[in-house]
Amino acid sequence: MIGQKNIVVGFSAPSETTCFVGREKFIEAIRQLLLQKKPVAIAGPAGVGKTALAIRLAHLLYEDFPYGILWYRLDTKGFVGVLEDVAKKFGYNINRLKTVKDKVAVVKKALSSGNILVILDNVTNPNDLAPLFEEEINFPLLITSRSLNVPKNFNFFLLPVFTRDEAISFAVKILSLDFVSKNLAKINLACQTLGYLPLAVSVFLRQVFLSPWRFNFFIKELLKNPPQLTQLVYDEKNLYASLSLSFNELTDQQKAFFSSLGVFEGADFSKEAAAEINSLSLEKTSELLEELKGLSLVEGSAGGRFRLHPLVRVFARQKMENDYFYHRLFKYYLNFLEKGGVANLQFYPKIDQEQENLIGLFKQLLSRGNYQAALKIWSYIGVFLWDTGYWRLMSELGPQVYKAAEKINDFYNQAAIAIKELAWLFFWQGDLNRAEKYAQVGLDLARKLKNEFLINFAEQRLAKVYQAKGKLKLSLKFLEKNLQYFEKSNQWERAGDTMTYLGETLWLLKQHQEAENYFFRALSLVKKIKDVRQECIIYNRLGGLYLVKKDYPRAKKYFILSIKLENKIGRRVGGIAWNNIGLGLIKEELGDFEEAKKIYKIAREDIAYLGIGKIDRTNFFVNAVKSRLLKSQFFRFPRH
Repeated sequence: MIGQKNIVVGFSAPSETTCFVGREKFIEAIRQLLLQKKPVAIAGPAGVGKTALAIRLAHLLYEDFPYGILWYRLDTKGFVGVLEDVAKKFGYNINRLKTVKDKVAVVKKALSSGNILVILDNVTNPNDLAPLFEEEINFPLLITSRSLNVPKNFNFFLLPVFTRDEAISFAVKILSLDFVSKNLAKINLACQTLGYLPLAVSVFLRQVFLSPWRFNFFIKELLKNPPQLTQLVYDEKNLYASLSLSFNELTDQQKAFFSSLGVFEGADFSKEAAAEINSLSLEKTSELLEELKGLSLVEGSAGGRFRLHPLVRVFARQKMENDYFYHRLFKYYLNFLEKGGVANLQFYPKIDQEQENLIGLFKQLLSRGNYQAALKIWSYIGVFLWDTGYWRLMSELGPQVYKAAEKINDFYNQAAIAIKELAWLFFWQGDLNRAEKYAQVGLDLARKLKNEFLINFAEQRLAKVYQAKGKLKLSLKFLEKNLQYFEKSNQWERAGDTMTYLGETLWLLKQHQEAENYFFRALSLVKKIKDVRQECIIYNRLGGLYLVKKDYPRAKKYFILSIKLENKIGRRVGGIAWNNIGLGLIKEELGDFEEAKKIYKIAREDIAYLGIGKIDRTNFFVNAVKSRLLKSQFFRFPRH
């Protein structure tokens, strides 16, 4: 049920900087607001220290938010991606919801139950967050943004550049009191030239720390082409001047290594990935990363990972001379995915950690016309996105993958993508006509290829579409043929699915005994091959079938078995909701109306997020028991 209490989501903020100075008034004011569950926005120019302040606050507030502090880079994750990820922390998959408003409602309800702080870093357009405020926000939220156009619902803090005293205190922390005292006028001149912009000042001072004997040279170089301060610091020239000076002082190896880091599209990256794309040992990579951290060109992230400031990443990319590092990154991630294997649930947390980098690489490969490489990456991440419920990304990327295969006349991948992903995606989105179209396209291609597996797979997809459209005899014809093929070719998972679909279709044809036989055949098989997800579905189907047959004890038994297994493997709200509807119908038909109402309430709360406001043709269980649902005195679908 949405709104579970005491869900611990962990602490995902990046590691704290060792040289944080000042900002005391901001820290105390923002801390008090967040403890009161008030939304806060920290705004200011690039490099002014918004992220550093947010990180400082996260670490200071660690004990105040015992159930967790969630940190997201909105420019890499996207607002909808954040909503989907937060929902997953509570065990819910909201990808089926069609509107942002519905997704927001689920997330707000989930977050309202616990003391959890959400931090959204680098929000490009704060107005994208407007759906959060259509109703009063009920959880602490902190955002950072370069935009001053922040919704009025936020408590707004415009973060200024360093004061002269803060800049000098910062210099003392990095360089030492003795050095700063002896060179105070020049250090102040450098900070003034850089507009007292914290990141620009940090990059400059750390370069001085590494080569103090070249201090006068650095000052001279900085003053040769001073940034245009008439535009203050909102145009990034101050930061660029400092980055250019620091970059020019790097060794050739440091320059190449730093530039290579621009290939990472995600919020952060691993030391192992950086080592591989540069053909370096982990020891040497660690050394280079620490050197670049010392220059404020690289920052630490959570879990021993590393990150680049968004503008530093842009600067690094500008220094890349060709696509060499993208080629290296492709080899690294392909090897990473091959080791994990396809559909390896135990490996999925590692893929999820690299998801933004993988999707970024995939898009870069497509934009560069390297379609074959993109398809190789997709063969792994496509399955991952489907299995983990990233339907939004599937909707966005699936058609692009299909077009990529089409451009290089890769008919096999065209067929596979049309059948495995696009047909199924549109089916579960309720777009049966598009689902049928892609399944038929895939079938036509499979027949040209004379690929029996793809032919039968496409027919199986079409059979489910026909089942939902009420073309039951045509569905049955395909499924009986497909089952023979899958059993003969030892495709046991497909065979288990097909037996389940046969049971469903026979049920709709009112051939209940034959349906029951297929469900038990399927159950025996999926237990043998340990297909636990399908086992949950079959228990639900058996519960529904016995409900229709008015065998209430057995119906209750299988609904409960399905719920227990769903909870054991990671609850799917939809799966549990349908079982609860079944249990509610049993109670209602037995005259236990109060208990039925309680169970229906739980089911309604769970399915509200799915955006289902009526009997859905693609939802077999709800469609199969619709006559009882329509007669129910107490159950109604949530309104949307």
